[in-house]
Amino acid sequence: MSQAARVRRRLVVGAALALALLMQAGAVACGRGSGVGDGGGGATGVVTGAIVYSGGPPPAVEASGSAGEPVAVAGTVVVRRGGGEVARQRLGDGERFRFVLAAGAYRLEARSGDALCEPSAVTVAVGEERDVRVVCQVK
Repeated sequence: MSQAARVRRRLVVGAALALALLMQAGAVACGRGSGVGDGGGGATGVVTGAIVYSGGPPPAVEASGSAGEPVAVAGTVVVRRGGGEVARQRLGDGERFRFVLAAGAYRLEARSGDALCEPSAVTVAVGEERDVRVVCQVK
């Protein structure tokens, strides 16, 4: 093999590797922007919601927002399907979660301080948006 042929071959292999890495990075970036996709191009629904406290002292008036509406509290929400973790979001006070998920049944689990959070079952339907409150008991 001539020197020129070896150089051409190295350039082609290098370009192919670079393209593969760029495609992989693009796929990862797309998954981060909207939650978790199905990888199949469209059979998804959206789950939104908040972690809220139940029990304990009432929140301060300025923190409660609308009268009677629970305050979204800081914590972490984990989406599970078949025992495995599908997605996770960390939230600050007043923030809501949003997951784009493939159609199917999921379990939402939350952690927020020392509160005892009850898991929530949710079924995602194609093209629909579900709003869920994950309730955490405080004393």
